Amino acid sequence: MTSSISANHRFYRRMQRSVAVIVFACLAWLFLGASPAMATLASCSNPMPGGFTFALPSGTFSIPRNTGSNTLVVPWSDWFVGGTSVWNCTGLGAPNGEYNGAAVWMQSLVPTGQTYTDGGISYTVFTTNVAGIGMVVGQSSYGPSGWQSDLTGKPYGYLVVTTPSPGGGWGNTGNWGPLSFGFRVRVAFVTTGTVQAGTVSFPGQVGSAGMVDYVSTGTFPVAPTHGPMNSAPIGFTGGPTFAVVACQTPDVRVSLGQWPQTIFTGIGSTSGTKPVNISLNSCPAGLSSITYRVDPVTTVVNADQSVVALDASSSATGVGVQLLDSTGTQPVPLQTWVTFTGYNAAMGGDYTIPLQARYYQTAAAVSPGVANTAMTFTMQYQ
Repeated sequence: MTSSISANHRFYRRMQRSVAVIVFACLAWLFLGASPAMATLASCSNPMPGGFTFALPSGTFSIPRNTGSNTLVVPWSDWFVGGTSVWNCTGLGAPNGEYNGAAVWMQSLVPTGQTYTDGGISYTVFTTNVAGIGMVVGQSSYGPSGWQSDLTGKPYGYLVVTTPSPGGGWGNTGNWGPLSFGFRVRVAFVTTGTVQAGTVSFPGQVGSAGMVDYVSTGTFPVAPTHGPMNSAPIGFTGGPTFAVVACQTPDVRVSLGQWPQTIFTGIGSTSGTKPVNISLNSCPAGLSSITYRVDPVTTVVNADQSVVALDASSSATGVGVQLLDSTGTQPVPLQTWVTFTGYNAAMGGDYTIPLQARYYQTAAAVSPGVANTAMTFTMQYQ
């Protein structure tokens, strides 16, 4: 009788009255627009330079195949500084609490719908051209008091979304200017799902930067009260390359041999064991851990003893297949993650998980014939 074990990866009233209301609203808007309290940002020079191109982090980053979603895989870049004198602006005092500053927005990128929280800020995650990889963007505005993220304790900056939202701002109760304003951004990359190998690339314009004023709510993103004005395009060049790493695990075919019917003397009696050597080849260095599990393709007959039923191609009856550890004495837990302790993170390399298997009597009577089954072997890498 023979058996086989296979291994695989799993690597959202009336018209007159209506007209009167509209006219009243327009008059109110015009009146408010004429108030100096609402006109904090009066004018700004054209941005210098007129556009910005930032080089994304480069290099190859190895990602374990089973890395979970929302995992930081490329740490925050250094700041990409657009400048501290991109705009020279003048304005009026803002006793009602308006602030002035630069805003950055990524109008050409598509949010994934998830956020990544770091430094107390929940950043919007944008899709990239690499499946399973998203990008987050932080920003900071520069003004007369300095970089706003430094002053407010936001190490990775204020979040960037697809519409203008400032990276902090500066306020003054009197008329002011001309004064210099600027901006900077930084990026990081996180997983959004199952990662496929590839290189991130953002051709063309991805976003913009411009001057705004706004009423602070203490929570960002904030919609500007005025602006953006004198905006400039932002582009990214280059990008990180991602390599998905995993051990190579070839299928395993095991012959359990032919055994006389007479060796099965009652439920729980067994045949001799045969080695089941599962190869882990070309494992990369640097993984935190390797775990594995064995799942039967057929029914589990005896979970405590790790015995599975024969498959439909079998003609023998009254027996199943039992999976044991390397000593051949202890059942290997089925449908359970087990840590592989032999992996060397500093070196990687080739390894073997030594197991054993045998026939196990499951019924009072045994009839001869072909006895096959299969199990799925799954690796998980962290």
